[in-house]
Amino acid sequence: MGSRTCSYCKKLFDAKDIRNNLCEKCLAAELVKHWLKIDKIKGIYTMSVGRITMIEWTSDEAMQASFKLYLSTQKEYFPNAQAVINVKTGPLSMMSLAIYESFEEAEKNLVGRQKFNDAVAIFVKDTFYYEGDLHYFFKDPNADIVSEYTEKDRLFFEAERRAEKSG
Repeated sequence: MGSRTCSYCKKLFDAKDIRNNLCEKCLAAELVKHWLKIDKIKGIYTMSVGRITMIEWTSDEAMQASFKLYLSTQKEYFPNAQAVINVKTGPLSMMSLAIYESFEEAEKNLVGRQKFNDAVAIFVKDTFYYEGDLHYFFKDPNADIVSEYTEKDRLFFEAERRAEKSG
């Protein structure tokens, strides 16, 4: 049994029965990557997808009206979003992060996304979005996250919109 240099991490390791000049840690990591790749090919494994939308409004009033519309239509237009975080990034801008189970699920919301964009088009100065695989997600289970609008607000605006439609 002699020492070798791992071809990946470049650290010395005891070359017992290890193949490919990889230490045990790097070999384990390579095996997991290989298994995940095979699972993805077989359709067993799908990674969650994040869609990040950037929006800039024409005025504060336009932004507030758009927020109200978003809250009242979120479940209708984006029913399969698993999580949504909207961050006001400036006086007239917002970044919205929506998480979906897969690209296929994210694609299902493009019709609703277009309906929302059409409804607020006169209020929007600029908008675009990015999307990709979710590489890391953390939420402290003990955290008390506070936002300007809550699920209670969304339910209120949703009920108000239903009443306006029916009445």
